Amino acid sequence: KSLLFLILPLDKSHFITEVMSCRITQHESGYTVKLTLPENDWLYDFLMSFGNKVTIIQPKSIRQTLKAKHEAAREHHKGE
Repeated sequence: KSLLFLILPLDKSHFITEVMSCRITQHESGYTVKLTLPENDWLYDFLMSFGNKVTIIQPKSIRQTLKAKHEAAREHHKGE
């Protein structure tokens, strides 16, 4: 399992707080969320579902993998 630190905007944070056990800190532009999840395809699909509305603070490895998955999706649809 990986300990994640995410920043979510106010309009997206209700979903994560209703579904998962996590620690949340509210700030002006949204919420900082601390949660532990297994690093698997579900995690990446879940994070990708937020599009550009999620910021992964830690761990850097998950942020890099998510970026690569977004780039691969963009390349897949390039030229359509």
